[in-house]
Amino acid sequence: MKILNINSSLDSKSGGGTTERTMQLSLNLAAEKNINVSILTLDIGITDTVINKLNQINLIKIPCINKRFMVPSIFNKKIPDSIKKADVIHLMSHWTVINLISYYWIQKYNKPYVVCPAGALPIYGRSKTLKKIYNFCGGRALIKNANANIAITEDEIENFFDYKVNSKKITVIPNGIDSEAFKYKNNQYIRDKFNLKNNPFILFVGRLNYIKGPDLLLKAFSKIEKKFPNYNLIFLGPDNDMKNGMLFESKKLEIQNKVKFIDYQDGQIKSMLYHAADLLVIPSRSEAMSIVVLEAAITETPVLMTTSCGLDQLTGKNGAIAVNPDISSIKNGISKMLENKKDFASRGKKLKQYVEAKFMWKSIIKKYVIMFENILS
Repeated sequence: MKILNINSSLDSKSGGGTTERTMQLSLNLAAEKNINVSILTLDIGITDTVINKLNQINLIKIPCINKRFMVPSIFNKKIPDSIKKADVIHLMSHWTVINLISYYWIQKYNKPYVVCPAGALPIYGRSKTLKKIYNFCGGRALIKNANANIAITEDEIENFFDYKVNSKKITVIPNGIDSEAFKYKNNQYIRDKFNLKNNPFILFVGRLNYIKGPDLLLKAFSKIEKKFPNYNLIFLGPDNDMKNGMLFESKKLEIQNKVKFIDYQDGQIKSMLYHAADLLVIPSRSEAMSIVVLEAAITETPVLMTTSCGLDQLTGKNGAIAVNPDISSIKNGISKMLENKKDFASRGKKLKQYVEAKFMWKSIIKKYVIMFENILS
């Protein structure tokens, strides 16, 4: 069985959850018997680390002619050639030019395909007009005509109904986690590296953009920092045009000495930061399913997240706490958790146990294999 995974970016820094999901899906499919895996992507941001990680995968890189809108070389022969050779095509995300171009060739060669939008279907945030044009030019048909559509949480299912997708064609397959990637722990090294001293800290991991809600966390922290004077706040992730505004806001709120911004980190450094953190906060305004929750769980780091993260099943007896995506609720949630630090260890262990039981790639990949086999049969 020849599977072609298509994602516009394998840049771990800017690609976020869809990049990680594409790579983990490809690696775990390739580990199955009688499955040949290829990835079609743009040729930007692919590091030697990524290439080495995917050494057993056929990596097909297409020149990018416009980085702002991630436009591939439209007439590159690698796109139709790779689609023609595949048995099943798996399209990741939505609003990407490479998906539209691929859809044209998928239709031309009458190939079966599946789509995993990963929460991207709603027209939300910036570029609403461009997104409406995208759907008019084929994006809506791409979703509607797929042989199967993948929702990463139950909550995402209703997004497909706006595209007139039959419920029988929707399969829920959550994000997964590779626990081996988060086994690295060295608190003293990571504190020395980023000059964190011995202060306990709250951690944010993700892109600094509006949907991820880092501004909500910054303002919520400013309201509890006097109550918990030893605590610092660390933002870990690449800037999406919010950092300067947040730096200005932190000075205005007079908390600049307690707030630190660390650019994107991967591998061992990222793992060490999770282990060193007292608490992870995910203040997202809208998110299909946060991979960051799974990463924190594997390191037994307590988690406060918003109800917009798509993982409410991790709350309650499974350890995490969820609050509304607003400043007041996040402030109250942080305060409540820090007042009960004695519960941190048990919350972290419960989270890890649940994630290991439900979100390991070894079990998730079986759902993909069954889906592909059903499509081909």
